[in-house]
Formats: sequence, structure tokens, C-alpha cells
Amino acid sequence: MTPPEPDRSDAIQAVIELKCWPEFFCAIRDGSKTFEFRCDDRPYAVGAELWLHEWDPGSLTYTGEAERRRITYVMRGGGFGLPEGYCILGLATIDAARGQGAPEPCGTPDFWACIH
Repeated sequence: MTPPEPDRSDAIQAVIELKCWPEFFCAIRDGSKTFEFRCDDRPYAVGAELWLHEWDPGSLTYTGEAERRRITYVMRGGGFGLPEGYCILGLATIDAARGQGAPEPCGTPDFWACIH
């Protein structure tokens, strides 16, 4: 089996909006989580922008918090133990994707504290 090639189509500038549970949202916000494992049901491509909206699964509501990230790498399923129909997305802050800036801290290691 041939390993999957990274998607390097920088021309795609789509904006993709997704729900993100609090524990994952805070890890993305504080910079400790720089990837997403997702169902491959959207036009994910290198260069696309993700808008991750914090979603509280307990109350089934959005918290009003959001983070923007640029997709830097796409690994699609079907090889290396990744199920078909799923993908792993490499993420960078929008400024970091341009070669500057650093992730904004979440402010606390307790993910529930990020729910406003």
C-alpha cells in the first residue's frame, strides 16, 4: 500500500465552521492541541481556515467562544490505521501559519473554566 501524500493545495481558501467540545477547545486555544481528528465530510484542504465554535454538549448550546485555525496538513483515512472516511488535520494559528505569533493561552488547565 502506498502511503498517503500530504495535501499541499494552498490555493483553497475555504472557511469551515465546526463545533468543538470544551476540553478540546481549551487545548486548541492554549496551543497544546495542534490537530483535529474528524469525519472527512467537509472540503478539508491545506490553506483552508477552520472556525472552531465551543459547544457545550451538556446544555446543547454554543458558549460564544470561537478560535480560528489554518489547516497545515491533511491525512486522509484508509492507511496507517486511520479509518476510511476520517482524517487528521494539522492546525496552526492564523498568524503562526504566516510565520508569526504564538497561540493564545486558555488561562487554566481546567477545561470547564473556559466555559463562559
